[in-house]
Amino acid sequence: MRKNMNEAVMASAYPADAVSKAAELGALRRECQNLFERLTGVLGKVHHALHGIGGDFACLSQLVGDVGSARRESGALRVACSHLAEQLRCAHSAISTVDLTNAISDGLDAVETLRRECRQLNAIASMTRVTGYSVNIEAIEDYIVTLRGMIQRLSHTTTAVHEGLSSIGLAVRQATAQLGTAASCARRAIDQQAGDQAAPAMEEICGAAIILAEQLRENTQVNTGILMTGIQFSDAFAQRLDHIETILTAAETKPSAAVLATAQISALVSDATRMLSATRDALEQLGTVGQSAVRALTGDTGAQATKLLAVWRAELDDGHQIEQLVAPALNGAMDAVQNINSSIADARENLETLSSTALEVSLATVNAGLLARRSGSAKSAMDVLSTTVRERAHACNELNGRCRTNFGRIDEITQNADFGRLTADAGHLSELIARADADLVLAAEMFSRLEALQEAAHKAALTLQHSVDEGLHALSGLPELISRIATYAPRVGARQLSPDDAAALAPFAAIYTMDREREVHAELVGSLPPAAIPAAQLGEQTLDDIFF
Repeated sequence: MRKNMNEAVMASAYPADAVSKAAELGALRRECQNLFERLTGVLGKVHHALHGIGGDFACLSQLVGDVGSARRESGALRVACSHLAEQLRCAHSAISTVDLTNAISDGLDAVETLRRECRQLNAIASMTRVTGYSVNIEAIEDYIVTLRGMIQRLSHTTTAVHEGLSSIGLAVRQATAQLGTAASCARRAIDQQAGDQAAPAMEEICGAAIILAEQLRENTQVNTGILMTGIQFSDAFAQRLDHIETILTAAETKPSAAVLATAQISALVSDATRMLSATRDALEQLGTVGQSAVRALTGDTGAQATKLLAVWRAELDDGHQIEQLVAPALNGAMDAVQNINSSIADARENLETLSSTALEVSLATVNAGLLARRSGSAKSAMDVLSTTVRERAHACNELNGRCRTNFGRIDEITQNADFGRLTADAGHLSELIARADADLVLAAEMFSRLEALQEAAHKAALTLQHSVDEGLHALSGLPELISRIATYAPRVGARQLSPDDAAALAPFAAIYTMDREREVHAELVGSLPPAAIPAAQLGEQTLDDIFF
């Protein structure tokens, strides 16, 4: 009797055109599904934009790291130029001394005197020959030929030594001028430097970028988890609504199904409302966080990276200025130094030859003495000539010693100039200049990379904001549709079902695919929900799995 009364109540509460209402609900389901699909596409765009912004942070960190690595020797060029300027000054001072000028001058004077001695020896040889022939001295011709050969070698060597000392003098004068100019240019280049600029610490910029990237990642992970739930709910929503249509259709012949339809619609509307609210909040937060990240990329953190890059570029420009001011003068100075070294090396070799030829002339005096003892009546005359040869040979040896002494002073003074170290320092500066030239190209490339990165971040921000707005617009249409779905719930007065009514609803359990549907059904009929059917182990899903 009670069962018949409940059926009567429920039957009167639900119109006879249940099939028509179910069809109308199906149209609403398709309309909601279209909006959900549109929302899914929008969320994909949001995720893609956030993924790009996160990649921009990684690129920024890499860029800053590259600049930091390139600036490891920051200031090395300026230090090298300053050190070289001091070396140039010292070398200039060393070869500008009066001692070096006097040594070269005295050496040239000694060589010139030696050349005169050679001319006198030639004259003595001629007189000896004439005297020897006049008294028929045996072997006079062989002696004269030997003596003149020695004198000729001494004369040629003396000329070579004179030319060598003259070359040293010329090279020293040129080097003095060139080293002075190069030292002035190097000092001027240092004075014209802008000075050390305060550069943001690479570690601080990278640290800030890492923190921002981590905050973006964490926030994105949390909120995209909510969005994933929303995306997955859209499929569940369509299936549950389809099942509700089936239940509503059955309500025409089975009034207890109206109670079940009301319960399932109420649960679906409640779940959808909570999901939409959470999705809206997550979408708004993602938009806010993404825009904040982009502002950091193009604002504070990006500005710090730009400043670091600008400081590096200024340092490289200083290096280029050093190259323009110093390189030409330095090249001239190093050429002059090389000329000094070459001239000294040549003079050293010629001085060794001069010593041996001077010794030969000394040995000729022995032959002159022997010849005088065999001269008979001409012995007195030959003794005079022999003595003269001996004196001239002794003078040549003294002059040779004087030349060697002056050359030793020249060599010592130029050694004190430390041309070897100067050459090494100049080579090091040239290497740094070449590296700075290459780094200028690299800096220009990095500026382009930074501009492209910030431009990409700006575009991503626009895409993100557009997608968020589009998503919010799509969400704005869903509450009204869900409210309309709620109106399709049958108006039933009592929700308490008799055992027979509950048993009559048992076949509907077979159409459920969602645990939530089973929970609602079990709550309605007053029983425990069946154990959930385990889903296939697909692993944890991410938005990348869904969208890409």
